[in-house]
Amino acid sequence: FATIFDEEIVSRIATVQDSLADAKLKKLPAEFVEAVQLCSQVASRNESDQMLTCLYVSKNDVIATDNIRIAHYKLKTATDDMMIKASELRSLVNIEPTKYAVTTSWIHFKNDAGCVFSIRRIKGNYPDMLKHTEFEGIEVKLPKGIMDGVDVASVFTEDADDAITVTIKKGKYRIYKESDAGKVDFRDNIDYNGQDISFKINPNLLKEMMIHSTNVTIGVRSARLEADNFLLVTSLFGD
Repeated sequence: FATIFDEEIVSRIATVQDSLADAKLKKLPAEFVEAVQLCSQVASRNESDQMLTCLYVSKNDVIATDNIRIAHYKLKTATDDMMIKASELRSLVNIEPTKYAVTTSWIHFKNDAGCVFSIRRIKGNYPDMLKHTEFEGIEVKLPKGIMDGVDVASVFTEDADDAITVTIKKGKYRIYKESDAGKVDFRDNIDYNGQDISFKINPNLLKEMMIHSTNVTIGVRSARLEADNFLLVTSLFGD
């Protein structure tokens, strides 16, 4: 760990205070904290690609990705563009900010009690992820009972690269997973009369999606969930 001396701390505080003094605070959208809480969970934790460890806010769009999942929240009112480390935003939500200001090097947040939370501004070109959220697919309303099978199957998945197979046919669904540790073959009824569907997905990702909605669009390579202003896309596993 690097040692920060008292003089350096005082200097940093003075720099932040000077930046804040020159900044014009603006009102944050009322749903900003909710957007941050939902999207920051999807940001990458792999520091080799700094952009993907950030939450990107551009006008009405709040976006995060780890190259497997994409989270997108549509704000009702636009904000200034900002890119912030997702790990820092998890602390930000605790002060429940209502105002913000973007300066050359800092992004300042302030709550109604006068508490200020300042974060270093990250500059760069965030990848265009929204183009990957638009695709055709089959819409399915998954029964909440499917979580029982997903929970059992998740015991036999070892990491984020492991997947279960979900098969849906008229009136029936099946969750299948076989590994060295054992086999799960969970079957039950479903209110579905469309064409047969079979896809592979990490069980934890499926559970995460179903927290927000049980309506899922299954495409060739991705699955998409939409709930009010929030959208979550995850890649599906190939054969």
